[in-house]
Amino acid sequence: LKLLRVSSRCKNLTIEDVTCNARDPSLELTGSPGRSVRVVCVCTSMRSSCEKRPTQAQMDILRSIIQQEPDWYVDVNPPSYYSGY
Repeated sequence: LKLLRVSSRCKNLTIEDVTCNARDPSLELTGSPGRSVRVVCVCTSMRSSCEKRPTQAQMDILRSIIQQEPDWYVDVNPPSYYSGY
């Protein structure tokens, strides 16, 4: 993850557990309902994360490294799990 942060200049990258695609919740990511997968996260729904989200130039670099388009996913934890939400 550190190498990806340095290469893409996206300092706020994290690894998050997600359950499904937010645009299409019927799209099961794991093949097993109720299970989660880990994804590289560039921004969460928390205000502090949104304020530090990558620029378009940083996202372009990250996209070229990962060779994958960004997408929205549903966090395995409800918003109330996070303090300050």
